[in-house]
Amino acid sequence: MTDTTPAQAATPEPQAGDGQQKEPEQSQTGQTTTWTPEAAAAEIKALRAEAAKYRKERETAVKAAEETQRATLAEQGKYKELYEAAQSRIAALEPMEARVAVLTEATQAANERRIAAIPETMRTLVPEYDDPFKLAAWLDANAATFAKSPAPSLDGRAGQGGQPAPAAVADAQALEFAQRMGVRPEFVDRAALAKSLARKIMAFGRKTDLALVRPLGMGDHKAFIRKGTLGATTEAGEIVTLKSDGKWDPAAASGVVLFAGVAVQGGGDGDPVDIVTYGPVEVLVDATPGTAIYASDTAGEYSESAGTKSYIIGYAETATILFVNPQPVALA
Repeated sequence: MTDTTPAQAATPEPQAGDGQQKEPEQSQTGQTTTWTPEAAAAEIKALRAEAAKYRKERETAVKAAEETQRATLAEQGKYKELYEAAQSRIAALEPMEARVAVLTEATQAANERRIAAIPETMRTLVPEYDDPFKLAAWLDANAATFAKSPAPSLDGRAGQGGQPAPAAVADAQALEFAQRMGVRPEFVDRAALAKSLARKIMAFGRKTDLALVRPLGMGDHKAFIRKGTLGATTEAGEIVTLKSDGKWDPAAASGVVLFAGVAVQGGGDGDPVDIVTYGPVEVLVDATPGTAIYASDTAGEYSESAGTKSYIIGYAETATILFVNPQPVALA
């Protein structure tokens, strides 16, 4: 450069607002972001898409919450329906429960009257059942056992040959028995009552009072007792035989008897019973000591002679004591 070369003019710095483009800005991370119209439009579009996504997720969450609420309300409505149905059933059962309470109270009162009519020395024989209906059934089954001996009949129907044996129970007898036992006369089993009355006046037979039928002996010499279940109505002192269903029924020598004993208590089908299968038991009336005692053709009863199918139930030790020693004679 010579001294004559003119000096180059200085280039002025661009100023804001003079129409010149600004230099790109730098972000805080040091990266440069250039906001062109296209970039701004793309950013706006992305923000809108993200906002739409969030709106959709929010709408889905709100809808799910509403469905849950509707399901809860529906479930509550079902519970209400079930509750109302249960209340309806309870309301229908209330009259029935009231009737059962009345029947139970009446049965308990009748049982108390019947027990009060039993001789005091025999009341301890009555079982203490919690169920009044079960107790009533037991009292029915043992009614003849607790009956008092009636006066001899004077109406000319006592029997033939000096052997009084009433053919039927008179209305007065049935009424007196019903009043004593606390039952209505129409519920008295007249056939069973006639049988019981006839036994009480026979020369030879068995004791019918539950308190008088008792196993005897002590230690190794006491009567052998088996526990069993009755299969039919039975009176204390009757001869019973084991049947194929495992229950004990009154034995009759009209058919073959293989295994028998003496019932210590009376009862009905399904009731528990003690059975003397060997040894001494107080049960006979006016027996001849030393003689064989047989099962008779009449179910449950004793005989001094063999029945159709001979079966020895034991031997008379005294007039009242039977030594049970079962011996089937006829096996077919």
